[in-house]
Amino acid sequence: MAKKTTSTKGKVTARKPPPVRRMRMFKPITFYERRDDPAALLVEIYHEMGRLGVQDHELLEYHRDVLRNVGSWLSEHPGEAYAKLTNWLHLDLERVAERFDRDRTSKPQIELYAEITKKRNLTVRWYPRGWHEGILDLTKRPKNPFNLIEQYRFPEPSDFAWFEGDEPATFQGRASNELMFIRGVGSLDPQPEKQYGQYATYNFDVFSANLLGLVCAAHNALIEQLSCAFDVTVIDRFEVETRPEIDEADPFTSSFPTDRPVSWKIVSTDPPRIGKSGDVVPFSPRGQ
Repeated sequence: MAKKTTSTKGKVTARKPPPVRRMRMFKPITFYERRDDPAALLVEIYHEMGRLGVQDHELLEYHRDVLRNVGSWLSEHPGEAYAKLTNWLHLDLERVAERFDRDRTSKPQIELYAEITKKRNLTVRWYPRGWHEGILDLTKRPKNPFNLIEQYRFPEPSDFAWFEGDEPATFQGRASNELMFIRGVGSLDPQPEKQYGQYATYNFDVFSANLLGLVCAAHNALIEQLSCAFDVTVIDRFEVETRPEIDEADPFTSSFPTDRPVSWKIVSTDPPRIGKSGDVVPFSPRGQ
């Protein structure tokens, strides 16, 4: 393309045409085969970025946040919150031993909650079993104000003699019972786009779908790991819905379509509770 020229007071200057943006097209990564292996999904996502020459700073902010946070979680987990969970000194050892004498397969019982916060971040926290049915008893006089077990009345005695958590987030750290925190998950929109606009540099809908599969795989891996040592009741679970998709450039997908995530949701396994006004009130961990 020839350079355009402009004249200003007898001076002739050359003006280059604006650079043509190159659209990089990510391939959807099948979710089903790696739904419990976030490390493999993370490697494949970075492999796709390398193939297309896409660097971190070129990604949308929430894409960059999700990618970095999952990578950090994989490298740092298990962290301080997991260490506190597995501190056996916090258990009611007599109660756990009594149940173990009756059933040799029994484990300490906990509940797990996943939630998308108001800032569209994913938080996953653990609580002693029965926490969502517990009632804050203001008549109790706890020996230690930091021990929430002494402040609640449970439908059945808890396996834990000590529990603290849901502390407000600060620059020094987050809640001591938070096992996973990933920024930007609620902003991921994997719905297929017909056109991307003139300023798009990559197909962000497919990249969102790949990241959703990554987040869900990390969440599933956490539950599987916890189940090795605890009897886990998942009250609120992070899940993705997938659809089969065929890539015309990949003949293999005509026989084995890619399971592409198209939406996310928080699935509650607990029946809804009725509030004082008669409205259904979903449980939400304290301190959100």
